Amino acid sequence: MLYGVKITNTGVRTFADSIRSGRMTLHDVHEIIEHSPRLAQAICDGLTASGYGKVGYEELLRLAERGHLNAGAISRALAL
Repeated sequence: MLYGVKITNTGVRTFADSIRSGRMTLHDVHEIIEHSPRLAQAICDGLTASGYGKVGYEELLRLAERGHLNAGAISRALAL
């Protein structure tokens, strides 16, 4: 549960768990892309707008693999 709301979508649950843990792993990104592609696209668009260059799914996976997707980067990307 997240703030008393049961999350049934695997991608959204994975996203919430990764934010709570402070980082988004490569596995997390795969889960989000597979189960919540709109959320994945929103993250890509936000990262692009916040200065990471053009971010698509492949670059999102590379950023996760390198450990660059921490809670701050994701929060900034979605705040735009």
